[in-house]
Amino acid sequence: MISRTRVSLEEFISQPETKPYRELWDGEVVEKAMPSESHGALVAELVFALKGYLESHPIARVVTEVRHLETDTGWVFLPDVSVTLKSRRPAPAAEIVGPVVVLPD
Repeated sequence: MISRTRVSLEEFISQPETKPYRELWDGEVVEKAMPSESHGALVAELVFALKGYLESHPIARVVTEVRHLETDTGWVFLPDVSVTLKSRRPAPAAEIVGPVVVLPD
């Protein structure tokens, strides 16, 4: 069952990340569905393939389960896999705290 709670963007961002993971959609906190084994296997294959490509073409970074913030709408989401061009990253990965404000490519 998906539980929904209304909060402001500021309230949501100030909350610690928890499991099950949560996203913010139009002011509503929504629990992310628990993935199946086949879903996990597909994510692993995607990350493996993308990482392999990016090792020989170092133009972007691939990550999993990183929160992103779309500032225009206040949407906070947690993609299974995201790729962001290095030229668009706001800071080195070690310096980013909280949701990433650059949408993945």
